[in-house]
Amino acid sequence: MDKPLTYKHDGSGPFKGEVGSLTRNILFKTELLGANEATLQSDVGTRKFAHTMRMFGSKGDTQYAEFKYMGHYGTLARYTIHPHLMEATSNGMVIRGNSMWYTGFRWINIHSSDGILVEDNVGFSSAGVGYFVEVDVDNSGNQPVIVGISDNTAFIHNLGVQTLSSAFEDRGGIVEFWRVSAFWLSNSLGEAFMGNVAVGTRSGGSGEASGYWDVEGTVPSVMGDWFIKNEAHANEGSGHSTWSNFREASEDSIDSFSWRNGGPGFDLGAYTGEFYV
Repeated sequence: MDKPLTYKHDGSGPFKGEVGSLTRNILFKTELLGANEATLQSDVGTRKFAHTMRMFGSKGDTQYAEFKYMGHYGTLARYTIHPHLMEATSNGMVIRGNSMWYTGFRWINIHSSDGILVEDNVGFSSAGVGYFVEVDVDNSGNQPVIVGISDNTAFIHNLGVQTLSSAFEDRGGIVEFWRVSAFWLSNSLGEAFMGNVAVGTRSGGSGEASGYWDVEGTVPSVMGDWFIKNEAHANEGSGHSTWSNFREASEDSIDSFSWRNGGPGFDLGAYTGEFYV
């Protein structure tokens, strides 16, 4: 919204919704000469923006900043906020209180980086996936081998609204050209997802759109050790979807809510893993 409401909205009953502030005093923004803002906002394929990347050994947190028109549509490693292959050097890092909107590719991408707290962030309108946990897999042998994961990462009280369809390739060794979600949980140990909300994912007719997705594949996978008090509503597909035939540990899914989605509230798509719901 860019102006006050004319009428009172109670936000009760079937009209409940989410409210998040998108503006901050510190702004990171891509300026494209001659670009039409209406087109950038309506057509995700035109969002070919700048990106940020935190490398191995870098220090500092990312807090209370605004990221608008960031991330390059459909281009791997070109994301809005991106800790990249930091391994243990990212232990203790905090990504808190940021807003990310009209982005070209993901809001926050944690790539083989350990011990990061992602808290109180707001994301609106991105391509493919909003909050993404990424791993590296060596596929040179007969069986895929995980060579990089993101240990002990916590996503707490983040809001993801309106992730839109985009073809993308998951570096976990599985090509995912159709799945859309606000939160993508994959192949990490000691993950915690608590108090997050996923709203309004849309596939654009190209495939499956869920609030939360567990990666599908043939590599050992842990969707998250703790999944507590998360919420999903108004998504085109399921609220919470899993496909995890190879799990190294069970997942606890506790006190979470999934309502008014187009598909099941909880869609357990594979059966060899352990779940406590």
